[in-house]
Amino acid sequence: MVEYSVRVEGLKELQKMLSKAPHIVQKHLRRAMDRSVKDIQRKLQEYPTGKPGPMVFTSDKQRRYFFWALRQGKIQVPYRRTGTLGRKWKTRVTGADRIQGIVENPTPYAPMVQGDEQAAIHRGRWEPASKIVEKREKQVRRFHEDAIRDAIREMESGK
Repeated sequence: MVEYSVRVEGLKELQKMLSKAPHIVQKHLRRAMDRSVKDIQRKLQEYPTGKPGPMVFTSDKQRRYFFWALRQGKIQVPYRRTGTLGRKWKTRVTGADRIQGIVENPTPYAPMVQGDEQAAIHRGRWEPASKIVEKREKQVRRFHEDAIRDAIREMESGK
């Protein structure tokens, strides 16, 4: 989990102004959250370039399974990407008073490829999802800052 804090000057005045039209603020913040999760989703869906390194078995059991699965046709060599991992990243925005953005992947092997506890073969090749989220933090913050500015403009214009 990535945590950070921001010091805001004039917060009381801002809160007073924003509390006059919470539906406007909510609309803009919800839009910012939607942009944020979609931005993160796009980055998570990017596949690494180049060919993977050689397979290194970590146990005899793993080696036996590999050759059994190869004989059964469950795996192919060379491996052909299906794009399933990238396609399965989904986003949603929930909440009213507390807006929450969720980016998730139900693919059973997603944690081994893009999770913090990656399988050895993926380390250094696939960037963990948590690192991608950290790298997008500034952009996400910008989306929300812009949303607050837009909400203030809308309230000031009286629309």
